[in-house]
This record gives sequence, structure tokens and C-alpha cells, in this order.
Amino acid sequence: MSHGTARPVLVVTVLVSVLVIALAACGTTPSRADRHDPVTTAAAATTPTTTATSVAGPAASLVLCLQRLGLARDVDPTLPTVELRSALRRELASRPTRTAAETCLLRSRAQDGDRSSSGDGTGSRARAETSATVPVFEGDFADPFVLQVGASFYAYATNTPLANVPFGVAQIGHHTRLDGDALPVLPAWTEPGHVWAPAVAANGDGYRLYYTTRDRASGRQCISVASATSPAGPFHDASTAPLVCQLGLGGSIDPSPIDVGGTHYLVWKNDGNCCNIPTRIWVAPLAPDGMSLAGPATALLGADQSWEHGLVEGPSMIEDHGRFYLFYSANAWDTSHYAMGYAVCDTVTGPCHEPHDGPWLATQGDLAGPGGGSAFRTSRGGTYLVFAAWSSNAVGYDHGGSRQLYVRTLQFTNGVPKLGGADR
Repeated sequence: MSHGTARPVLVVTVLVSVLVIALAACGTTPSRADRHDPVTTAAAATTPTTTATSVAGPAASLVLCLQRLGLARDVDPTLPTVELRSALRRELASRPTRTAAETCLLRSRAQDGDRSSSGDGTGSRARAETSATVPVFEGDFADPFVLQVGASFYAYATNTPLANVPFGVAQIGHHTRLDGDALPVLPAWTEPGHVWAPAVAANGDGYRLYYTTRDRASGRQCISVASATSPAGPFHDASTAPLVCQLGLGGSIDPSPIDVGGTHYLVWKNDGNCCNIPTRIWVAPLAPDGMSLAGPATALLGADQSWEHGLVEGPSMIEDHGRFYLFYSANAWDTSHYAMGYAVCDTVTGPCHEPHDGPWLATQGDLAGPGGGSAFRTSRGGTYLVFAAWSSNAVGYDHGGSRQLYVRTLQFTNGVPKLGGADR
């Protein structure tokens, strides 16, 4: 990847550090039910049947597995979830324990067929290169979202066995650090273990965390919102019901906020592929405080192209010179057919049109099934896209693959988005 100045190189280096630290200490990447199986199965197969049923949750199962290996003996697996996760983080400060934890989760995935992430990142290697075929992080890191606040960069990810919303933070000119779980407590109406695709936006003197979580009553994935005075949290969600949940359309997932001249909007996808319902990308205005919708939802895009195979998801919208670019993923996430497309919208609420009949970013060389992209702009004006992809020789968790993280510069030339100067 080439840069016009030295600053973007530093930005990417900082971002890489944030993501690596977030993975190394919080466990691993993200699971997603339906598309990405829930982390609640992680490590369960590695514990005796009689013992596994006496404790609840992936963190407890991981402790039991470690104890079978002679580690984490002082950790009580029956502790409340928040306390247990804190105790586990202390244990994972030891490299042998981190290595053992990776082994536990690998065994779980192999025995249960779990497609969730299995490593803690300790065996992976960070790279600064961001060419089309070189990931910046070789571990598993899906659904990334990056927010810059001042000189700090915050990276958030889908839930792990140790955190609802794991996050890392780095400051330009300072060492990176991990701050753990941005959302340590979920609202009572949700079911733990299904927290996906978090995204954070500044609002007034605070921050709003939008995330997907499971509604206990319906069993569907829905969108909620939490607030905090710092992007590091802890975020607090006092809701008694979802912010968005299109039950008649299968539920609602993948929230992505966008600020247009001080007015906030939320973009998301209805989770119709859960139950043979068409999937679409939606947008609605948010109230000034960002805690509720301020108007009806508008459909922006449907799965109307053959390469999409009836499914669109993971939206991310960004404005450039008065045009709104809606990036999205389509097709089956665990295959090499997964790819990204984009639409150009006249306004944030449409209308939108897709300028191409095929994908914008697709399998190429060693990179397979790219998707889950999120566009962001730095305070210096640089624009980037983060996304995940498989290696071409290991596509899908069942084949030993991982969704590795890529960062590319995003440029707009004559109204056409291009990655790192590439043709697409």
C-alpha cells in the first residue's frame, strides 16, 4: 500500500497494534450465530460431561479445560460471569496459559464443528503491509470497527468467551493497551453469547455503542444501544427492549452509524436469511441523543444481483464529495463466493444504485471470500477500509481457516472507490 505522506503509515501501524492487542488479551474472535455459530459452545467439548453441565458459559468451560491441563487452578469456574472473565484475563497474562487456552478452543471447534474463532492471537503475527494478499493480522478477526478519538484509535469486535465487546486502544506516540470489555453487563432482555458487530459513535459529550444481541423472548437477533462518557466505556444499556428488531423480517443485525452534518443515522440489515425472508439494507434517522429512532426505516438495497445469492449484509456508509457510498457484503460468509459490493446513494436515505453487476472486492490470489468491511476516515483526512478474508488454501473454519484482517486505503477517483490504488 502506498501513501502520499508518512502520517497514514503511522495510522495503519497504530491500528494494527490496537487489533493485535485486542485479540491477544481478550481471547479470540468473534462468533456469529446462523452465519457465525455462537461462542457459547467454545471449549465445552473439552470438559467432562458431568462437570460441564454444572457450570454455565464459555468462560467457565474454558477454565475447566485449563484446569484439566494443570493451569488456572485457583480460578473458581462458578464465579459470576464478570468476575470469572476478570480472573481469566489475569491468568491469560501468562504465555503458557494463553497457548493452552488456544489449544482448548481449537479442540472445541474440531469436536463440535463450531465455526467461531478458536485462538487467542498469541500464535499469530502482525504485519504492516496491506497489499491485496497480505493480512495485517493473521489471526481471526471479523466484524471490525475502528473509531478515532483525538490521538487515540479504538478497535471493537464481536464477542469472545471473555468479553461481550472486546476492545483495544492505542495512542499515537504511546504504547498500546487493552482495556477489556466495553460492555461488561448486558440488559436483562438479552441472551448472552450472541453479541455481534459493535459500532461506536460520538454523540454530544458522550458515546453510543450500537450492537447486535439476541432477544430472549423471540430468539431473534436484534439491535440495542448503550451509552458511556468515554469510548473506552464501560457502556451501560438500561433498555428493556431492542432499539431495532424487525421480527417480521427475521430480526435486525449489523448496525452501522453515520453522522451527516450533525444528524445521526443508523444503517443495518434485516436478518431474513435466518428464515427464508429477503434480506435488505435499511436506514433510519436517530434522535439527537442517539438512543432511539427518530423516524421510519427506509430500505436502501436488496439482494437483486445473481452474485449476491439472495443475501446482503454488513453495511457501512461513508460520504465523499456529496455522494454516499454504501459498502456491503453478500453471498455465503464461509465460502470463497463471499464478496463485497457497493452502491452509490444520492442522499443518506437513498435512492441508491449499484453501478456494477458483479462484486467490487472478490476472491483474488491468496485472498478468499473478503467481507465484513467497515469504512472510516481519520482526522487527517485519510480514508480506510477494514475487512476480513480467508486464505485461499483454508476457506471456512471446518477447513482450518480464519477470517484474517486486512486494512486498505480507500480512494475515490471520479466517483469510483478504489482500494490502495488497485483497479477495483
